[in-house]
Amino acid sequence: MLDPLLIVEDNDFKYQQILTVLDADTPLLRVKTFKAALPQVRTGTFSAIILDMTFQVLETTGQTDSLEALAGLQLLQYMKRIGKRTPVIVTTQHTTFHQPGTATIQGVEALDDLLKAGFSGFYIGCVYMAEGNGWEKELVQHMQGIKK
Repeated sequence: MLDPLLIVEDNDFKYQQILTVLDADTPLLRVKTFKAALPQVRTGTFSAIILDMTFQVLETTGQTDSLEALAGLQLLQYMKRIGKRTPVIVTTQHTTFHQPGTATIQGVEALDDLLKAGFSGFYIGCVYMAEGNGWEKELVQHMQGIKK
């Protein structure tokens, strides 16, 4: 049996969009928050991780103040710190990333460059999920690269 794919995504619509691209027989585990992702990353075995860049840190009742613009970056840093090398594909619908006390990251290309430099051992690529931009094909290509 294949190891499951971990999807860290708090937005139900985006999650459903991602599911339309994946093989129907792909085993999946979804978590919605940073807090829920930590133990999965620490102890789980996954074929890959599809990681949203901006998602909730804690389970809330939908309050946007719990969103972290760089929660995905924090999870990648955690993975690096504990030596986890599961392949990661980052997904986002944003083009600017900023949290208080950090420099603003302008553009998906700048984010991709930052992640390539910091996490080259397991970061695969970034998929900008905008309607009509062909993100589905890009996600499939990244997934096929992992399977090789």
